[in-house]
Amino acid sequence: MGRYTDDMLPPGERDPSQVRVRRPGCVLIGGLLLGVLAAAAAAVIALTVLLRPSTSAGQNAVWLGIDWGRDVQTDEAVQRLADLLRAERIGRVYVWMSWLQEDTTWSETTFTSIGTFLQQFRRFYPEARLDAWIGLPAEVPEYRLDDEDVRAEVAAFAERALTEFGFDGIHLNVEPVWDGDESFLQLLRDVRGAIGTDVVLSASVPPDWNTGAPGIPVGPYTTVEAHWSQEYKQRVAFLLDEMVVMAYNSGLSSPGDYQTWMAFQVTQFVSALSVLDIPTVLIIGIPTYDAELPGHDPAVESIPAAIGGVRRGLEQSGEAGSRVKGLGIYAEWSTDAAEWNAYRLLWLNPSGG
Repeated sequence: MGRYTDDMLPPGERDPSQVRVRRPGCVLIGGLLLGVLAAAAAAVIALTVLLRPSTSAGQNAVWLGIDWGRDVQTDEAVQRLADLLRAERIGRVYVWMSWLQEDTTWSETTFTSIGTFLQQFRRFYPEARLDAWIGLPAEVPEYRLDDEDVRAEVAAFAERALTEFGFDGIHLNVEPVWDGDESFLQLLRDVRGAIGTDVVLSASVPPDWNTGAPGIPVGPYTTVEAHWSQEYKQRVAFLLDEMVVMAYNSGLSSPGDYQTWMAFQVTQFVSALSVLDIPTVLIIGIPTYDAELPGHDPAVESIPAAIGGVRRGLEQSGEAGSRVKGLGIYAEWSTDAAEWNAYRLLWLNPSGG
C-alpha cells in the first residue's frame, strides 16, 4: 500500500529504500502459491498443529478494493462476498473509501455508491465491522503530516465517513511513517477527537524491515532505519484500538527466511503491547497480491510461509500472543481460490478436523 491514483486498486507497499531524513527522530521514505506441493503443505500442517489454536470466528480481516464502492453492485454479488467472508471467519472489513490527493482534496470515486454497498453488505452479514479505509500519502512529494490543516482535513473526513457514508469504524493507511514521527501521533489524536471514543480506530503500521537482530534475515532495506522502536510502537498503540502490521514486502528470497522474519514481527509487536494495560489488539497482515519486486515475491511471501511464521511467532510469544486477534488478508481482489484454500487449511483448520 502507498501509491494512489484517482481510479485505483490500492497497490502493494511502497519501496522503503526511497528514504529522506527530514529531522532527527523522523525518518521518511520517499500467487506463486498456486501449485503448493502436497509434501510441503503436509510439513506446514505438521508444524502448525503444534502451535496455538486459530483465533475465534469473525476476528480475521481483509482489505476490499475500490470496485465494491465505486460500482453499483447486485445483491447476488454482495451476498457472495458476504458469504465468503463469513465462511472464512473474517469480521473486520477495511473497505476502500478515498485518499487525500496532493491538492488536499479527496478522491470522490466511491462517493456515489459506497453507502448503498454498505447497506447491501449488512443485510447479508450484519455481524461484520465495516471500516472506512482512508489513504494518506505522507509525501506528495513534500512531507505534510506536520501541517495542521492537513491533519484537520483527515479528521473531518473520518467523521464524515461515519456520519454521512455510514461506516462502523476508521482504518487509516498513512505511508510513510517512520520511527519517532510526532506528527503521526498528533494525527491519530486529531482523528480520535473527531470520531469519539466509542468508534474503532484502526491503522496499518509498517513491519520491522531492518531488524538488526541476530539470526533474523534482512532484505535489501539495510541502509535505512526501517523499523519502529518498541517505545514508538507503544505510543502508537495507546492511540489506537487496532494495529494492523503490514508484514510483507520483506524483500527476502526464500520462504524459510520469510517465515523467520514473520515470526520476528509477531514477537516484536506482541512484546511491545504485552506490557501495556490497554485493550489495543494486533492484526497480522499477510500478502496475496501480485509480484512487486524486489519487495514482494509471491513465491517467497506465500500463504504457507506467512501463516507458518505467524504461528511460530505466537508460539514464541506464549500467553502474550493472545494480543493477536487474527490475520489480515491483503487483499480481497488478488486472493484466488488456491490461496483461500491454503488460508482455510493452515489457519482456520490446521488440525484437519
